[in-house]
Amino acid sequence: MEVKFFFLIFLAFLIFYYTAPSETQLTFGPDDDEDPSWSPDGTKIVYYSNQPASLYHLWVVPSSGGSARRITNTPASDKDPVWSPDGNKIAFASNRSGTYQIWTMPAEGGTATKVTEDYPYICAKPSWSPDQINIAYHSQRNSIFEIFKVPSSGGIGQQLTFEQADMCHPAWSPDGSKIAFDSKLFSDFGDICIMPAEGGSIMRLTYFAGGCMCPCWSPDGSHIAFVGRYQSYDHYEIWMQPSNENLPTRLTYDLAYNTDPAWSPNGTKIAFTGQRNGNCDIFVTNIYTYQVEVLSIGRLKAIYK
Repeated sequence: MEVKFFFLIFLAFLIFYYTAPSETQLTFGPDDDEDPSWSPDGTKIVYYSNQPASLYHLWVVPSSGGSARRITNTPASDKDPVWSPDGNKIAFASNRSGTYQIWTMPAEGGTATKVTEDYPYICAKPSWSPDQINIAYHSQRNSIFEIFKVPSSGGIGQQLTFEQADMCHPAWSPDGSKIAFDSKLFSDFGDICIMPAEGGSIMRLTYFAGGCMCPCWSPDGSHIAFVGRYQSYDHYEIWMQPSNENLPTRLTYDLAYNTDPAWSPNGTKIAFTGQRNGNCDIFVTNIYTYQVEVLSIGRLKAIYK
C-alpha cells in the first residue's frame, strides 16, 4: 500500500513537470526589465529597463531572441510601453515633463509627443483603443486611482470610473466595446473587472482570495490573462480565464513574483515580467505546447525553464 502511494506521488510529479506550460527567458542581467508589449506583427517586444542607469528607458528586442535596442534616451524615466494596433507608434508613461504623463512616439524611436495634460496628477498604464482614436489609462485623484481615456492626438482626459475605489491597469477589448481593469471595489486585494468602453456598470470577473491585477485580452477577445494569487498566501502567478465566466486556468508555477502579462498577436504565447534571483526579467510562456525554446538576447544572455 505504501509503495503504491509513493508511486502515485511520483506519477503526479511527472505529470506536473511535463505538462506545466514552459517558459523562455528573453532578458537576463543585474537590472530590472519589465512590462513587455508585443508588436502587432509578433516579431518584436518592447519593455522598459533601468539599464544602464537608475532611470527607466524603453528597449525593443526580437521576440525570437537577438539584440535589444534602446529607443529612448532622456534624463527622465519612461515606463509602461504599449504598441499601437497599426504598429507605427508606442504609447508610454514618462516624467520627462515633471509628473508622469502619457506620451507617444514612433515605434522605431524619435521625437515623443505628450498626450495627456493632467497636471499635477500621475498618469500611467496606457492602453490603445483598437481604432487608435483613444488611449485609456489610470490616474490618481484624491489618493484614488480611476480609469480615464484621452484622444490619442492629445487633450484632457475623460474620467470613466467614479467608484472611490482604486481602478488600475485598463485594457481595451479587441472589439473596442469594453475595458478590463483591476479594482478594489469588491475586495481589499483587488479583482479583474469589466465595464463598457464609455463607462457604466462594472462586472466582476475574478474571485481570488489573494487578489488579481493586470488584465490582458486575448487577440480574439475570448479570454483574459491576469496576475493572481488564488489564496492570500500564494505567490503572484499568471492565470487566464474566459472573459465571460469564472473558470480560471493557472499558467505559471514558479513560486516567484510574476506580473504584466501580454498576449502575443497569434494568441499562442504570453510574455510577462518575472522576478528571479532578486531582479526582474522578461519571460515568454507558450499556453498550448510544452516545447522549451532556447533564446539569447544581445547584451543579456540566459535561459530559464
